[in-house]
Amino acid sequence: MIKSINMWFKNTFKLKGKKSNIHTLVIAIAIVMIWRGVRGILDKFLFPNHELLSYIVGAIIWIIIIYIDDKKIDELWHH
Repeated sequence: MIKSINMWFKNTFKLKGKKSNIHTLVIAIAIVMIWRGVRGILDKFLFPNHELLSYIVGAIIWIIIIYIDDKKIDELWHH
């Protein structure tokens, strides 16, 4: 996963100019908005009466998804 993030940063910041900076900003805002939306849905439906349990289970689900998806992300960079 760290390799994927490093490669993304290298590829993103190779581009120069205002267009690449605006594109990076738009993508960053979109990621934050998606994260907030998913977090809100999880807070509403995943153990709504037990905030701590909801946070723990949400974090575990996130770790599992990232772990499973990590191999697929690495494959994208090598092709």
